Formats: sequence, C-alpha cells, structure tokens
Amino acid sequence: MEVEVIHFYTDGKEVPPKSFLSTQIDKCKAENKINLKGCAQYISELAMTAKSMFDQSVEFKESSQKMMTGLQGELTQEVEDLKGSRSPSDLKKAKLKKDNLNSIKNSIENSTILMPALIKNIGNDYSKISGVSKTINKLEKGL
Repeated sequence: MEVEVIHFYTDGKEVPPKSFLSTQIDKCKAENKINLKGCAQYISELAMTAKSMFDQSVEFKESSQKMMTGLQGELTQEVEDLKGSRSPSDLKKAKLKKDNLNSIKNSIENSTILMPALIKNIGNDYSKISGVSKTINKLEKGL
C-alpha cells in the first residue's frame, strides 16, 4: 500500500498543516475589500483544485477498471496455459499467477466500493467550494 504525504507551502516555504489552514481561514475573516479579494482568490483556487481532483478521480476509476479487467483476463489465460504442465517451475508460476489473480479480484471489489464513494465526496466538496466561491465573488462586487 502506498501512502501519499502532503506538504503545505506558504510563499514558497513549507508550513505545518495547522498553521496553513489558520492562515487560509484568516484570509476569509476580512471585513475589507483587500482581504476579501485574498479570500476570493484562495477559494477560487481551491475550487479549481477540487474540480481537477474530481476529473482525475473519474478518469482514474475508468482506466483502473479497464486495466484490472485486462489483467484479470491475461492472468486467467496464463494460468489456463500452465495447467497442463508438470514442470515444478511452471507449477510455481501458476501458483504465483493465481495469487496475483486473487489480489486483482480483491482490488476490483475494493475499487467498485471505494472509488465511487471517493468520487462522490470529492464532487460534494467541489460543489460546496464552488458555491462559496460564487458567494464570495458576489460579496466582493458588493463592497
């Protein structure tokens, strides 16, 4: 399993996640047009990032399903081809390929449950952020 580490940067310098979030929230506590503009810009960037994440996760879901199905077919065929062999090395290969096939089946099951839920969450976040962005832009025009 891979774990992605996320780093936060302000003005090109890495900052702890807690202080980064506080800084971004402080931008939106403004009562004047200059600070509101910074908040609007931040929320707009956040909306664009969320939209990009949503699009990429949909593409990833589609491509991973195709890849997993293709791999499953290939491994199944390779196991079938090795079934008739009596060679110990072929038997080891067949066992390894069966193990890989089971892993792929588990991955397919997990992705059919997890990916749609993840995409739904990202989509919900995007719609909320987009709504906030539109509201802030309207407020900015009113000040």
